[in-house]
Amino acid sequence: LKSSPVSNPSPNTISLPVMRCSAVLLPLAAAQTYPAGKITAVVDVLPGTSCKAHPLMSYDVSKWTNNVVGYDSPQAIYGNDDLSDIMKVHEWAQRLTSGTYVVDGPDPLMYVCAFSPSEGYPPLFKQWHMCGCCYQLNTLNATNFIGYCEDTSGVCESMCTVTASGTQADRHYHIQVGKETAVVV
Repeated sequence: LKSSPVSNPSPNTISLPVMRCSAVLLPLAAAQTYPAGKITAVVDVLPGTSCKAHPLMSYDVSKWTNNVVGYDSPQAIYGNDDLSDIMKVHEWAQRLTSGTYVVDGPDPLMYVCAFSPSEGYPPLFKQWHMCGCCYQLNTLNATNFIGYCEDTSGVCESMCTVTASGTQADRHYHIQVGKETAVVV
């Protein structure tokens, strides 16, 4: 396995008191096309994975959601074999869940994306720490979208590592979602 190419896009953001994010939607008319092939993502959520938001609060990965990134943002793990037929989306999970997920077709794309809860509004705490794992996967590379999430200290902590192997025709990604974090003050 070798590290995948990763890029960080520059989002247009909406400012909120604690978390800043923007919906990253694919407009159907202007959707980018991706090279044909098969994408296999093995998601491995390690036992005990959680994000310590505040000294009194910790959120395990089962509480993380997306609602921010991609064309089917209520889903945490989803994809499409052919983006020209957007109605045939695979909706695998609303939370990051260990498993193997596959898209295979002429224009494949997959998202693995969820963030720990924001503090909400109005904020009660001066320091609120957020974590997440958010990647868009295609047959060429994995794009990191963690920059679409910010807490009181800046960009949310990325809690996953992604490695890639295989060819463009048969790309494999291993996404490991890590353990508990400490509060960053």
